[in-house]
Amino acid sequence: MGGEGNRLRVNEWLYYNEPRTGFGQQYAGGRAPDHKGKTLGGSTAHNAMVFNRGNSRGYDEWANTYGAVGWSYRDVLPVFREWENNTDPEVNPEYHGTRGPIQISSPQVISPLIYYFKDALNELGFKDTDINGPKQLGTMFTQSFITAQGFRADTGNAFVDPNPYPDNLHIVCKAFVTKILFNGLTAIGVEFIVNDISYTVYANKEVIVSGGAINSPQLLMLSGLGPKRHLQSLGIRVVLDLPVGDNYQNQPTITVAVTIKPEYINLTDRVAALTTEQLSLLYFNQSGPLASSVSCALHYNTPNNVDKEWPNGILYASTANDTFIMYTNLGRFKSTGTLRLQSTSPYVPPVIDANWFAHPDDRQDVLDATMLIFYILERSSFAQYLQITSDLFGAIGCPVCPDKQYLYECVDGLKCFVSYYTESGYHPGGGCRMGSTHRPDVVVDPQLRVKGIKNLRVCDSSVFPVLPNSNTASASIMVGYKCAKYIVNHYNL
Repeated sequence: MGGEGNRLRVNEWLYYNEPRTGFGQQYAGGRAPDHKGKTLGGSTAHNAMVFNRGNSRGYDEWANTYGAVGWSYRDVLPVFREWENNTDPEVNPEYHGTRGPIQISSPQVISPLIYYFKDALNELGFKDTDINGPKQLGTMFTQSFITAQGFRADTGNAFVDPNPYPDNLHIVCKAFVTKILFNGLTAIGVEFIVNDISYTVYANKEVIVSGGAINSPQLLMLSGLGPKRHLQSLGIRVVLDLPVGDNYQNQPTITVAVTIKPEYINLTDRVAALTTEQLSLLYFNQSGPLASSVSCALHYNTPNNVDKEWPNGILYASTANDTFIMYTNLGRFKSTGTLRLQSTSPYVPPVIDANWFAHPDDRQDVLDATMLIFYILERSSFAQYLQITSDLFGAIGCPVCPDKQYLYECVDGLKCFVSYYTESGYHPGGGCRMGSTHRPDVVVDPQLRVKGIKNLRVCDSSVFPVLPNSNTASASIMVGYKCAKYIVNHYNL
């Protein structure tokens, strides 16, 4: 995507991943896209609204392995609960909050077909659980960032809308920050552009960068913070040599869409039909299928995963008219990538190399995950509702293994399917890794302060030492809350 194209897009940033063998073959040139929210609330106003925090062991790894003191699960659980306003009275109050600014809800309407799907998972041995509770392994109907009135809950409408003109906050919309300004090793302000006019604003205390997993590392490098040789190759004056853009991670995902048999269409909620009845229920009663984001979630293990209480697979299932859709992400993986500048222009997107499947274990895990999907579709009790044919492989030029009765048995076909359909899970992070400042791979300390720089913090998913094995919205909000607490305490505000 050209820089000018991203500049003109109204409510999203559109990026493309560098092509590599083994994924993204469905896209031109093998360049899988990444969409990011470009609005107040960022990607929380742009995502699938799934409420999934991630496993407790992941946050303990942040603290114990990477030296992010204060970020263990014991430390972050109270912060998660503080911003959560869960409207389901059945949730465990030890793990959920009910008084925070962001509403979380259970689905109001669940179609019979989704019930039958979860029943099939139960029959396969997956137990019901609260994936945000003490035991993540298992299945549940997903909770979502949806209000009791049936509308999306995001950080924009949760924090800004109730108090749009606070005395201590001035919001400039459509402002594009192009550079952080320094006096030596101290951040003193930023340059930004609004309507093609350049402005400079100076900080009384700190500059806080919250541009997201891609834009924050890009801005730091454009400003002179990053790998020394890389910046020098572009003629950028190096303020400090830091591993910005290293450790970039993004969950790979596979989507499988199959046709529901005609006689069972009545078992779906037919959301994609957008009927008058559905619109009336939403408008007059704030109810019905349009007021929910219904899916069934499953956290599972592939055979390679050693810690069975820390699942490495995430699966979501939903319906759309006559189509049943399953998505599976690798929540835990070993491959890491990089973000690098391709230009000194802030309008030119960075080079994004997710480097999926660089580690052979990741490739095997995705293959096993895809095999599980097809096993569920073909051999579970849920298979009776679906039309499964070899066209799923043959239509994209993959082997169909005529000697095999089921597609999940066709390993060559599955490998080809994975190469064709693997794409971004839209859950990136890690390019400004947080941890102990003694580690050479760290960009920010546990208070989110950029290592070696005064008065500069980074506050978004780019600071994740390792991605949580979940969607990233909940963890990103938690990071924002923690950052605010650090600032309030430091300045006695």
